[in-house]
Amino acid sequence: MFVREAMTTDVVTATPQTPLVDLIDMMVEHDITGVPVVDADGRVVGVVTEADLVARQAHPPAERPLSKVLARIVRGSDDKWWTKAAGVTTAAVMSSPAHTAYENETLPTAATRMLTLGVRRLPVLDAEGRLTGILSRHDLLELMHRDDSAVAHDVATALTSPLAGPEEHGVRASCVTKGVVYIEGWTHTHEDAQLIFDLLRSIPGVLDVRGAIGRRPRYHAPIDVIVTNPRLPTEAYEPST
Repeated sequence: MFVREAMTTDVVTATPQTPLVDLIDMMVEHDITGVPVVDADGRVVGVVTEADLVARQAHPPAERPLSKVLARIVRGSDDKWWTKAAGVTTAAVMSSPAHTAYENETLPTAATRMLTLGVRRLPVLDAEGRLTGILSRHDLLELMHRDDSAVAHDVATALTSPLAGPEEHGVRASCVTKGVVYIEGWTHTHEDAQLIFDLLRSIPGVLDVRGAIGRRPRYHAPIDVIVTNPRLPTEAYEPST
């Protein structure tokens, strides 16, 4: 699954010239925790998050008189939070450059970047580098929030699609319960079996794939078990056909 399939396309944005008070109004009104900052061409030049704005509360004006600020700068001890706290425009408080993702990236790639960088959202860019959406942790969580009957329908569709999996196989889903897909059947090769496991694991809402796939080099030949898992579910939904 690609980033473009999960991202939010209705994105609230700001420009570097947006007054800080207007930026705060945007975030409160839309109940969001981060805003991409774009230039006149729609390219992302930074991001403002709640943390950037909290700096003003951590270093209120009364605690940073001009003489004290200048002394910190001269000593080389000035830090980014003091600088942000003194800002009155979006440009002064935004974090730049922004960490981003591209529309055609896979979701695992983008999710890994989020975890590695410790960010909650990634502005999404098209091939031209322009903002087209935003991918948040909540968007990724939404993909896992599906009932078993919907997952079972997508699993059955994937297994019968000639474009998604191996051209010939005898794999079927016996049931889906609590996001776990139980399968059985055969493929001609080990690679085909792995392809089916990977295909089903990529379906939104699938937490794991368990079961047994046998290797049948040709029809009517004996089946060698490739993967087995004897654990059975306690309750299940039969997949749609």
